Amino acid sequence: MSKTTIPTGGITADAVNATLVTDDAISDEHLDVTSVTGQTAITSLADTDKFLVSDASDSGNLKYVEKQYLPSGIFNLITSFSPSSEGSNITVDNCFTSTYDKYFITLEQLRNGTDEARVDMYLRVGGGSGSDAGGNHGGAYLGYRHDGQYMSGSTVNSLQGTIVGNIQNDTFYHGCVWVFYPTTTGVNTTFQGQMTFREGSTSYAGFTNFGYIDLGTQAHTGFAIQNSSGNFNTTATRFNVYGITNGA
Repeated sequence: MSKTTIPTGGITADAVNATLVTDDAISDEHLDVTSVTGQTAITSLADTDKFLVSDASDSGNLKYVEKQYLPSGIFNLITSFSPSSEGSNITVDNCFTSTYDKYFITLEQLRNGTDEARVDMYLRVGGGSGSDAGGNHGGAYLGYRHDGQYMSGSTVNSLQGTIVGNIQNDTFYHGCVWVFYPTTTGVNTTFQGQMTFREGSTSYAGFTNFGYIDLGTQAHTGFAIQNSSGNFNTTATRFNVYGITNGA
């Protein structure tokens, strides 16, 4: 005997099982959004967390893939930092760890408060209670002005390496720096980068810099830049630090 209607309460718990539901009985139009939105949200993913996918190579059959098998980017954002106050030094600690061998730093919307200032970069140790790495930096720089003139210089056994020099005050300048093996003891840490800036009222310059840290036992956990004259104007300054996936 079959029935075309079922009275309220006529279906007991778990009475409708998989044998009574056809393969195509439930489609997206019958799925409520709370099937997703009603679940617990997570803010980080483990390598074994799973995603549901339709396998195009297998007639669209549903399968899962784990997070560890998804393509990942090479650049991994470690921190995006904007100074909260002006000063002659800007420090970024706790951005280098043993997770990555090399890092890429962008320096955006820097401004100096005085003319003809020089900006140096040095590395730090000790994490959040960090201190300067010491006077074992060295470096060289080469710049080229729009009028065809060169500028160059070098430092040896000093606290820092120069990353830009002779800047016109209160004009924005930007650049990037690579840092190699900052935390690996027994391997020289080096950094190199490029900056473009306004050197005078009408002169613009490009600046390439190189720096190194002598072979030693220090694991460098952060960096700082220092203005040789006056303070940085940090209204819109931002640093982005990316760890580069090892082996990439």
